[in-house]
Amino acid sequence: MSMTARRRCANWRLWRVVPQQANGWSREIEAALAAAAPANGERIEALLWQPGGIVAGEQALVSDLLARTGFENVAPLRGLAQADFVSLEDVVAAPPEVLLVAGGAVGQRHPVLGALPQMRREHFDTSLLYCGGPTIIRAAERLAAIRRSAS
Repeated sequence: MSMTARRRCANWRLWRVVPQQANGWSREIEAALAAAAPANGERIEALLWQPGGIVAGEQALVSDLLARTGFENVAPLRGLAQADFVSLEDVVAAPPEVLLVAGGAVGQRHPVLGALPQMRREHFDTSLLYCGGPTIIRAAERLAAIRRSAS
């Protein structure tokens, strides 16, 4: 794990030093994912628009979280891979059902995004993107709440 990734994941040391705590977190994560799974199995199209205007690729942890919480990551369906750039114009031309904005660039805050009636725009905290530890619980809860409000 790089130093940058370690800094982003506040609990990384605990995973290495306290295995019993990690085992407890593992059970909590599995329970949170089970609770966040949609009952009907129906998926809602979503695009996660990260800082810098990039998207999550098919193999990213957050893509797995999207799938487990009832979303279909449209980035791979549109031929986009991990960290590919998506412009404001791309989003407006083909809006997903749900746009998860995890950045603060000018395009990601543009008023036109609020004028697309077929698209719901939601904030997704960037702190939920970078750590595969206990952060997964908060990410799953947030995604489940967004999905409930979009259904």
